Amino acid sequence: MTAQSTSDSYERALTLAEGGRHAEALELIKEHLSSHPRDVQAWNDAGAILYCMGRLEESIEHFEKAVALSGQNASAEIYWNLCEAYLDKDYPTAAAKLFDNMERLEVLSPDLINRTANSFLRQDAYGNAIEMLLRSLKMIPNQEVLLPMIEILRNNRPPITICAERESTAVRRIHEFISERFKAELCIAKEYGQIAEVLNEKGICWFEGCGAAAVAASHNPKECRIVIRIGPGQIYDSVLEQVNWDNVDALVLTGNSVETQDMLDRFDGAAGIASKTQIVSVAPWSELGEMRFVERNRGKNIAYFGDIDAGANPMLMLQCMQKLNYIDPDYRLYIGGTFADGGLEQHLKYMVDKLKLSGVVFFDGPVTNLSRWMQDKHHFVWTGTNSAGIENVLAAMACGLKPAVADFAGVEEHIDGEFVFDIAEHFCEQICSKAYKPQRYHTMVLARCSTKKQTGLLNDVLYRLERELAKSFFAESTLETFDTPGTPQMPMLTTDYMPSQTESFRPMTIVEPPIGPAGTIPIRPISSEIFTEQSNSEGDNISFATSSDKMSRIDPSKSYADLGKSGITDRLAREAMEASRVLGDLAKRDTKQGGFNFDSPPVGQGSMGLPPVGQGNASLPTGGYTSLDELSREQNISRVAAEFAGPGPSLVNRKDNAGVQQVPFTGQT
Repeated sequence: MTAQSTSDSYERALTLAEGGRHAEALELIKEHLSSHPRDVQAWNDAGAILYCMGRLEESIEHFEKAVALSGQNASAEIYWNLCEAYLDKDYPTAAAKLFDNMERLEVLSPDLINRTANSFLRQDAYGNAIEMLLRSLKMIPNQEVLLPMIEILRNNRPPITICAERESTAVRRIHEFISERFKAELCIAKEYGQIAEVLNEKGICWFEGCGAAAVAASHNPKECRIVIRIGPGQIYDSVLEQVNWDNVDALVLTGNSVETQDMLDRFDGAAGIASKTQIVSVAPWSELGEMRFVERNRGKNIAYFGDIDAGANPMLMLQCMQKLNYIDPDYRLYIGGTFADGGLEQHLKYMVDKLKLSGVVFFDGPVTNLSRWMQDKHHFVWTGTNSAGIENVLAAMACGLKPAVADFAGVEEHIDGEFVFDIAEHFCEQICSKAYKPQRYHTMVLARCSTKKQTGLLNDVLYRLERELAKSFFAESTLETFDTPGTPQMPMLTTDYMPSQTESFRPMTIVEPPIGPAGTIPIRPISSEIFTEQSNSEGDNISFATSSDKMSRIDPSKSYADLGKSGITDRLAREAMEASRVLGDLAKRDTKQGGFNFDSPPVGQGSMGLPPVGQGNASLPTGGYTSLDELSREQNISRVAAEFAGPGPSLVNRKDNAGVQQVPFTGQT
């Protein structure tokens, strides 16, 4: 307890609250706050009292005040309380915005994320629901119960066809990203005839690069929405001038600001092309989370990985190695990747011999496991003329390699200047420098680069097109559009968790920062009940564990952070039993596999698309609840009120007090 929290009115408020006399406690704690307006713990406790009284909006305001007063020092308890209040009020967007801080404080649980997904589903926000479920799976991968739900959500969204002239690392990455969220198919096509059928379907056609097929598609009638994504290596290609941009729904530019501006200037500035299609600029894709960091000593193996083409400027790479070999003949260069054509391959191998680099430069061909291939390397060289493939430099840094990058326009947007060189002599100076700190390179790139913004921008593009397709469908069916009040809303689809049209988003209260950190005691977090499987003579039935049964099964004084992965998995397994039954039945229902199904019952509305209670599969719960979340919601107030009825442990404790029983709101043991 803080020094501020010792007034008589505050102490009496706690005593009254513990006795269930919430209204009287609230008046006293308000009296305390009038003279101690910066008491973080008191704001938190007032929010908990209001929560028990069912005054959720006021409760949220008090928790937000506690967060704002705490600044960067807001405790796990306050975040948990605020998140639970948001969910109880059906503000999943606001709840999701707390997740990064909760994860940092090690109190974010898969159960909380899954309940947020359920809240998004009640608003038909398929996109945000999928993002939640994917995040939950990333935290605990063995939640097989979530897989059928994700599959059903994908089936209720428009199909996406990714068209590319050839497979590449970039194509595979975008295909994997989209496939997690939509029904996606990869089509390798160089001619219009190979994709003509796709254009007549109600879906999205995503072109990786702008080739003959994309140009032809832009000049032909279509039912689908067209997206063209081009990298920095293609922004100067004359083929772009042949595209009918009026018939393209979105242009995704991958590169830096210099390259993007060059592209726009070719079409009479931003106003010219922007008036015809949506333009989105996205940084090069960097899957740094897949890279395995290995601590290593300074060594003499240099790596290059990427496309081997004119844009990679491989001759500069060889010239740099020739200079380095003259200074120190022990250095070696290993080149991984595929040659763009046989002519370039022949020329480079000829120059290796000509420059007397045989036994110094090695061509390793395609690399399937980049982290493993880089384990015995120490430096990474990049001589490209633009940012195409710069993500490979970032991946190498994530593994712990020291980069050496040839200068190009906009390079400072991707990497610090200390790693940039202009001529071969500068390259040699960087490689031969004794400064070598793998952990620093790893930490630096993780702090600088994040896929969250990239995925958010791509999701925004797909959401807009998805919503346009939905409007078109309902307009053709002479139904009201989604913009009409009272009609179902299409999902928001962004990893930034923008509010859906059915949700009122609550901005955080802004106050001055506190003088110092303050401790808080949480209200008891609300979570789904533990399910137990019982058998009787009539057959197997699922029933909910009683409160006492739950207490005997799981130590409620432990937070998810204290349980560890094995404990979390055990808890989730119990909670998932009933969900598995429900989702298993749901997965067996007939769905339209060939495209998204607007006229089917919306997923996530109450029963997650299941028949009304009492109908359909008799093995499903018939206790009056239409979803797992509804059961938890029914018991929230009574369970939280019990915190004030007497001493009892909380599911969220400060880590230094893990396992120690606490008196609610006082912090005393």
